[in-house]
Amino acid sequence: MKSPRPYLQLVVAAADRVAEYLPASEDEFLRTQLVQDAVCMRLQEMGEKLGKIRRQFPDFYADNSSESWQRLIGLRNVISHGYGELDMRVVWQIASVHLDPLTEDLQALLDPP
Repeated sequence: MKSPRPYLQLVVAAADRVAEYLPASEDEFLRTQLVQDAVCMRLQEMGEKLGKIRRQFPDFYADNSSESWQRLIGLRNVISHGYGELDMRVVWQIASVHLDPLTEDLQALLDPP
């Protein structure tokens, strides 16, 4: 790819899917393994695509990334390689609190003023 744009679009699409999957309450999320798996898969995908941007477009990454990008890349590694048990309460916090601001920032990169 010659541009990070397609990767950014995939990250935003994955975040949108997380929002679709997410139940209304943490309790329901913690009770529903299928939803947990789906959310983790999309978070993993987001981290993978952001990692590709970091590797293939280092200048763009340096100019536009945030701590949230780095954390998603790290989360991707934890999910993919099983470095530790995933705390689904933390996954809930990421998906229900932290994902919307990140998605807005990414969307702003896709739709500059």
